[in-house]
Amino acid sequence: MVFLFGPTAVGKSALIERLRSDGILKSAELIVADTMQCYRHMRIGTAAPAAEVLNRIPHHLIDFLSPDQQYTVAHFVQRAEEIIADLHHRQRWAVVCGGSGYYILRLLCGLPTTPTVDIKVRRALQRRAHQEGLAVLYRELQEQDARYAATISAHDRYRILRALEIIQQSGRPVSAHRLKQQIRTDWNILLVGLTSTRAELRERITARVADMFAHGLVAELHDLVARGYGPTDSGLRAIGYRQFFNADGTLRDTANADVRHAIQQEIISATLKYAKRQRTFFRQLKEAHWFSPSDWIPIGALINDFLSQNLIDVRQ
Repeated sequence: MVFLFGPTAVGKSALIERLRSDGILKSAELIVADTMQCYRHMRIGTAAPAAEVLNRIPHHLIDFLSPDQQYTVAHFVQRAEEIIADLHHRQRWAVVCGGSGYYILRLLCGLPTTPTVDIKVRRALQRRAHQEGLAVLYRELQEQDARYAATISAHDRYRILRALEIIQQSGRPVSAHRLKQQIRTDWNILLVGLTSTRAELRERITARVADMFAHGLVAELHDLVARGYGPTDSGLRAIGYRQFFNADGTLRDTANADVRHAIQQEIISATLKYAKRQRTFFRQLKEAHWFSPSDWIPIGALINDFLSQNLIDVRQ
């Protein structure tokens, strides 16, 4: 299978379309490695593929969860492995495509040896977060596992609570649990990374966010709220949605043009910071072949050669 990854807005979807038009992806199906495109009713803010793209190229792990459900790396890896096995049985090949670096890494190398979720422990921590505030729990994590706490945001509710779960269940900090770093050997894998200059990425992100607003992001957000979802739900904590809410959880006045402009700029800023973290994370994949997204000819040639070596007819 081929893993195609890179920071948000770098041009992964456009490259997929180009490769398909050249016949490279005729026998391929996509596994989407994205922590937010899994949610329903959030197509605009997550830059999910358009319906016509989904009709041309089969996509998996997209648009299947309610925004109030938690999508974990364990969930992703389990589902992705099941899909890969099914594709192998049907004599199809997989393109794992996305920007969620940790999900991609764990599919490549395997899940860490951390304990499974204890629902009683999780609910107790969720109650504490609601009653005492997330900042209190983050300080507690800093005291118990300063090394791991330094790697995550003080606003990352899921990772803070999960880290405290692990500590309570195992008696050991997250940083003490072994992470598998060697790429699994039971699959034939090609790693293709996309990169661009910071200026180019800034331009692309700014244009993408403007396009989201032009195509109804505000209406999509109001639809989600009308369906009963709010800022504490997993989906609406994503960049592009959480910026619509005040610190107290109330909705900002999106009828005000100045407020809408401020939200748009905040989304751009948050997305740029996220893209920077993505670029840094993906650089640890030393086996990757790196390209500009406009290098579709050499990328296609590399994939074609890889598949030919594995006796796959890419144009069947």
